[in-house]
Amino acid sequence: MAESTKKARGTRPRSTRIDVWVTQEERETIGERAAQANLSASAYLRTVGLTYPVPKMINRDTLDEFVRLSRELNEVGGLLKAWLDERPGQANVDVPSLMRSLNRIKSEMKNIAPQLLNEREAV
Repeated sequence: MAESTKKARGTRPRSTRIDVWVTQEERETIGERAAQANLSASAYLRTVGLTYPVPKMINRDTLDEFVRLSRELNEVGGLLKAWLDERPGQANVDVPSLMRSLNRIKSEMKNIAPQLLNEREAV
């Protein structure tokens, strides 16, 4: 087999190229990290790109909804605390209504939480 067609041991033939635009500083950092890993820049980028998942981004509307529910939860908690601090019979708090609010907020937060983890839209 001629030297130019000989594959390196343990590698698969690569037939598709991806061009990635980077700054000179980014290029140098990639080169340094590849050298530290004893890899070519291509092998380093393949390894990192195929091994590590991209951190998920959170949808701003979903996050705003979660923050709104958190504030509402704090308000209900404050009312419950006020009720607990009052003398029996003097509290002006509708406890069953507060409990319904807590259950509703809990349910909404439970529905929103998976969206916070699965969104891919930029913040």
